[in-house]
Amino acid sequence: MSRLSRKLREREFVELTRELLDSEPVRMMGRWKHHGPVTTLDHSLFVAFSTYRVARMLHMDVRAAVRGALLHDLCKAQYYKVSTRNVKNEQTGQWEKANYYMVEDSFPYGHGEKSVFLIER
Repeated sequence: MSRLSRKLREREFVELTRELLDSEPVRMMGRWKHHGPVTTLDHSLFVAFSTYRVARMLHMDVRAAVRGALLHDLCKAQYYKVSTRNVKNEQTGQWEKANYYMVEDSFPYGHGEKSVFLIER
């Protein structure tokens, strides 16, 4: 693929996701860790871009596929609560408080159903 072709596709991806990325619920996903140091938003953008490439290859509805992929973990934006727990310091042998994310799920649906519910609100 040429450099120009790659740039045009990247621009198309940005245009397909801009409206959602400008919304507060989607931006909120950037506040929460999902897989290690990766935020829920970063993870969802990776999934959306991978989906974008596959959908183009398979001649699918690229817009629908990208939007669904970007929103697939929307419900996790308010799913975690920052808390602390005691962790043993390997160097000193002392117990120290460390931040971690605990699940606070006041809306116990599956995360796909919950994301659809939040989108429709």
